[in-house]
Amino acid sequence: MNNVKFSVAAGVKGMTAVSRRLVAMGYTIEEVGNLELQKWKRRASP
Repeated sequence: MNNVKFSVAAGVKGMTAVSRRLVAMGYTIEEVGNLELQKWKRRASP
């Protein structure tokens, strides 16, 4: 039983690490998108 618990715990830890990385990537993508939007808005405004 202990082996099963350990593998589940390892899997959960792996999932949280992956999701954290994805969240970090998502934030950077969002920030870059916002910067591009701001540039575009500045160009568009007279």
